[in-house]
Amino acid sequence: MLSDRPRLDLRQVGHIAGREVHVGLRMRSFWIGMVVSCLFIVALALVPRLLAGNTASTALAFAATPEAVAALSSDDRGAVPGVDIRPVDSAGAAARALDAGDVAGTAAVADGRVTVTMADSADEAAGLAVAAAIRTGTLEMMVADATGSPVSVPEPVVRAVSDSSGDAARLVLAYVVSIVLFTQIAGLGGSVAQGTMEEKTTRVVDILFSRVRPVSLLVGKVVGTGLFGLIQMAILALVGIGAVRVFGTAGLQDLIAPAALVSIMWFVLGFAFYGFIYGAVAATAKRPEALSSSLLPLQLLNAAVFVVAILALQGIGDPWVRVMSLIPPFSAILMPMRLAAGEVAGVDLVASVAVIAAATVIAAVGGARVYHRSITGRRSRLRRPVRSPRTRPQHPNP
Repeated sequence: MLSDRPRLDLRQVGHIAGREVHVGLRMRSFWIGMVVSCLFIVALALVPRLLAGNTASTALAFAATPEAVAALSSDDRGAVPGVDIRPVDSAGAAARALDAGDVAGTAAVADGRVTVTMADSADEAAGLAVAAAIRTGTLEMMVADATGSPVSVPEPVVRAVSDSSGDAARLVLAYVVSIVLFTQIAGLGGSVAQGTMEEKTTRVVDILFSRVRPVSLLVGKVVGTGLFGLIQMAILALVGIGAVRVFGTAGLQDLIAPAALVSIMWFVLGFAFYGFIYGAVAATAKRPEALSSSLLPLQLLNAAVFVVAILALQGIGDPWVRVMSLIPPFSAILMPMRLAAGEVAGVDLVASVAVIAAATVIAAVGGARVYHRSITGRRSRLRRPVRSPRTRPQHPNP
């Protein structure tokens, strides 16, 4: 007989969790979805390289006199192997192009001397090409031919500039993290709700509950679905790391491994919070047709989280994004986005983890009580004896 208070049996939880993982891995739709998701991750790994472009990585903005600029712009002038010479009309224009990330370096002629400046984030191939052009005298002869007077070219100066391609890589990575976490948490939460509804509305549940406590069933279902999702996250993380190593930019390659670990950690925290809520809400639905209406508030909340995440991409370092990243359930998406973008202080991370962990405990305890009462109430009604109508005693005829 079931107790009035929810009690947890860890052995039962382990059996149920293992069953959830086993059933999930045998589904054909799981493997089809993983193939599509992996292809999506590989495609996104190419985006930062496309945003950064290929011409800026080997371009050198050349500032000289108008006559030299015209000479360098002609078809038979300005040829340096491995370097794209871009004549500009002033040293200021060359510096602005360097700051904007449009070129890898600048060259300016003044008093018979060519000053070459390379960005600290410039592509290694561009640096080697410029160094080779200086060492072999190619750049010196090109400038002398264009200006009509001899010049000297010392070693290039390395200058620290903002790396716009790195910013683009972080932005794309934050977007990918938000998409993966949102789809995984919301989708698996819906799986918990659907499974709970199926078990509640079938006769099999009465046989199941004769051996398993309702609360153990809920916890096992959440843990098992979470482990199943963790396998998915691990596969996506490995594919993402491999794709970025092959196709991604240098800046993204340094960020992908920490971002993958952060995403897995926040998936565990976010799904634990959502899973118990989805299970409890589904248990309150009286029939399958009412499940969608019961889950409507959660779906609206998910939509709000996704909209906030998209808006946060416009200014990931804004104060309002920092505040929202501390509040569950927004923190499950916004905090890993901020971490991927490099916009998180240590105190924010600790506070966010502590808040969502406390919220998960509250959701687990409250969800377990709601689930227990909903399930045990149904069983008590099913097992209630049917009372036969009272009949009047029949007296023999006198």
